[in-house]
Amino acid sequence: MRTLDRGVRSSRWRGWGKGGLIVAVMGGWVVFLSWLCLRVATGPRLGGLPALPAYRLELSGDAEPHRPRSSAESLVTGEMLTVLLRPVEAVTGPVAVKAFVEQGGYRRAWAVHFERSEAGAFILRAPVRSLPSLKPGRWRLSFLIGRPWALPPGPAAAHRLDPGDDWYLLEGELEITAT
Repeated sequence: MRTLDRGVRSSRWRGWGKGGLIVAVMGGWVVFLSWLCLRVATGPRLGGLPALPAYRLELSGDAEPHRPRSSAESLVTGEMLTVLLRPVEAVTGPVAVKAFVEQGGYRRAWAVHFERSEAGAFILRAPVRSLPSLKPGRWRLSFLIGRPWALPPGPAAAHRLDPGDDWYLLEGELEITAT
């Protein structure tokens, strides 16, 4: 009877051993395929996304609409401000932008909404007086633009890092005078 009992236990464990091995192998495949899908969806190397093209910053106001745009601008509070972040060629894949303003050595995030074009350009067009944080004075505007997973937390960190192919730091000056 003792031998029979061992034989029953033995065959039970053998069944679990084969079933457990199958479950372990299937679980390993699920984990590997999940990791691979995540890398393809978020990483440029395995996802096949090309390098991000260079971007240009253009600031302009409505006072002189026909003059060339630049990365330095003087405006009065009643004018429209246009901020254009334009890629040198069309962009494929996800791109994000973070905006910051600085005055007197104090830098903070700038909560503004950019519209994105199909080509990957970002544009902000609004009256100066309606933009948060902008009062008369001289301002430094900083924009981090790039793949969402690669953007540094802010301009200070960006100055310490090499941009690589996944993000750029664009900066410009803006002087606002009261009307």
